Amino acid sequence: MLTAIAVDDEPMALGVIRKFVSPVSFVELADTFTNAFDALAYLKHRKTDLIFLDIMMPDIGGIDLLKGLADPPLVIFTTAHSDHAVQGFELNAVDYLLKPFSPERFEQACAKALDMHQWCQQERVSRATSFFVKSGTTIYRSPLTKSFTPKVPETMFNSF
Repeated sequence: MLTAIAVDDEPMALGVIRKFVSPVSFVELADTFTNAFDALAYLKHRKTDLIFLDIMMPDIGGIDLLKGLADPPLVIFTTAHSDHAVQGFELNAVDYLLKPFSPERFEQACAKALDMHQWCQQERVSRATSFFVKSGTTIYRSPLTKSFTPKVPETMFNSF
């Protein structure tokens, strides 16, 4: 389950997102915001996996909002402006939905977000249970176990 918020200065656009997200069983739309600053305040105190984010908003745009987050959640841009798509993907957007978008296209973007979220969770587990060694251009992964104890020669302690 992905916990999401939507940020768009147009209430009608937020209504479309509410309508399109309701049949998507793996996304819970926790809140919506017409003001980017309110969304920033929300994100400081609540775990959010996904943001549906408009780009062109008064005061602060979606790109600037995303850049201002220290640890941003996944983002799907929902905008009428195609000229920011490259910049959106440079910021690791999951998808870029150009208004007006269909329910099918919306659900496809949500499915991509779920896949990415699951992959990120697996990577965190992998990093916590493994260590990596680089030799030349090869990277080796080795699992950590409870019994893992590095063998350090006694002579190493005598050199101090």
